[in-house]
Amino acid sequence: MKKAVCVLIAMLLAAVPVLGETYAAEDMFTMWYPDGWTRDEVSYTADNTDDYTWLADLYGSDCFTSIFLELVSGYDTFDLSQADEAETRKWMEDQFDRFTGYNPTYVETLYTEEEGLPFIVYTLTDMEVPLLEAVTVRNGVYYCIDISMDDGSALTEEAYDFLRGMVRSFRLNNPGQNASDQPEEAPQDGLGGEDGGAAETELQLPTAAPAIVAV
Repeated sequence: MKKAVCVLIAMLLAAVPVLGETYAAEDMFTMWYPDGWTRDEVSYTADNTDDYTWLADLYGSDCFTSIFLELVSGYDTFDLSQADEAETRKWMEDQFDRFTGYNPTYVETLYTEEEGLPFIVYTLTDMEVPLLEAVTVRNGVYYCIDISMDDGSALTEEAYDFLRGMVRSFRLNNPGQNASDQPEEAPQDGLGGEDGGAAETELQLPTAAPAIVAV
């Protein structure tokens, strides 16, 4: 009897949802973040460029997360979820080359719960501050989430878990489109147009953060 009660309690605890809030980038995506964290959507909008859009920073009690979009030359129509093993490896090599000097180290690949989108997770050393970054690419747009400790110390397992929760909850509002309203069907080979060349349509990111709404 006692064993049955313990099993029932364990099942009930497993069914209790993790408390949190929803970050929503209007017309783009939503994701979970821990309850009680604060949100900054203003401080770094002046840093936005044609190929970089900062969206928000989320602050916990001892760590914080940055959310931003990027466009990278040579990957204008790349879709990580459609890439084969060789294409993924080449993308990772090029991505790590961008961070030469920051000791990029692969950690794991996470998948979103609803759409199964892959996020490549790696560590970076930025001015001796450990940083964990998760990136997926959809139709040429890099969706980036990173996390680090406020005091610059080594990342805790709790911080890792926060990032994993954010990635797994990530959901595109329209999985077939990106921020630049590209066609719904991504190239099946994940690179270029029908003939494998670069797409003629130039991608553009918003120069200011979009309106953010809570859902």
